[in-house]
Amino acid sequence: MARLSKNLLITGLLVVATCVCSSGQTKPETKAEAAPATPTRPLEVAEIDGGSASTSEYGVVLNKDTSLHRKWYVLNDHTCPLQLSGAGVTPAVATAFILKGEATTSAEISAIEVVAVLFDLWGDHSRNLRLLKVKDLSSNTTFPLSDSETKWPADENAVREYLTSVTYVRRVRMGDGKVWLADMPAILRQIMDAHLKVSKEELEERPTQK
Repeated sequence: MARLSKNLLITGLLVVATCVCSSGQTKPETKAEAAPATPTRPLEVAEIDGGSASTSEYGVVLNKDTSLHRKWYVLNDHTCPLQLSGAGVTPAVATAFILKGEATTSAEISAIEVVAVLFDLWGDHSRNLRLLKVKDLSSNTTFPLSDSETKWPADENAVREYLTSVTYVRRVRMGDGKVWLADMPAILRQIMDAHLKVSKEELEERPTQK
């Protein structure tokens, strides 16, 4: 009888200990699921040969012995009421840049802002050029991005080192007052896909206006 009581006591203690241990267990933490990234708008990318990286002025030739050619990337967003074609930056002389190319409207527009991002021989960000036009344009109008008077001053070293440009539409003011804005994360992603180096801050810094 005494042995039976002892066995029952031991069994009871084991059951109590098991319950205490079970109640003290902590469930593994469940990590909160990361919020899905905001999808970016698809961009149409055109890659254009921008001509030789050799530049001459008044008998002085920069990069005389190079076989390198400049490269132009044109980024178009199908939601934008302004589409670019053949857009790229080239030295007008050894001391200035000009923006080549055309734009076509698909709606009535009262102002546009086009930005060209320049990169040097090493793929590093150099500068941003901003073209602002405040002009009433009807739908289905094609016009040159700039003329012989539209130039951005540059020193000789900047012209010598310039190799790549990425041109896109940053903003459009519509005829009804609405403003179309570029998808900047999509622009940045496309630039990085081209193995060019630029930060979000550099991409969005105030460009040199003309």
